[in-house]
Amino acid sequence: MEFKKQLKNIKKTIAYHRIHNGFKLKEEKRYNEPICICKDKNGEFKTLYITQKKAMDEAKEVWKSKGIKLKSYPCPDTLGWHLSRY
Repeated sequence: MEFKKQLKNIKKTIAYHRIHNGFKLKEEKRYNEPICICKDKNGEFKTLYITQKKAMDEAKEVWKSKGIKLKSYPCPDTLGWHLSRY
């Protein structure tokens, strides 16, 4: 019973992450991209970048628009990258 409850929670998490990060389930290219369930200090899901280059491109945009310095680091949960403040 506990297994089914955990599996249900995982499915909810995956669905939430896909919806809130621009994933569209009908677009097969997007559907097959890796996802993770990492959360930030506020309990929000972190954005997963497929490559370090994509993560750093986003970090540069944030620096230009908001003046916030970010660094990339590998996701401990799956293949991909996250951003963090210095």
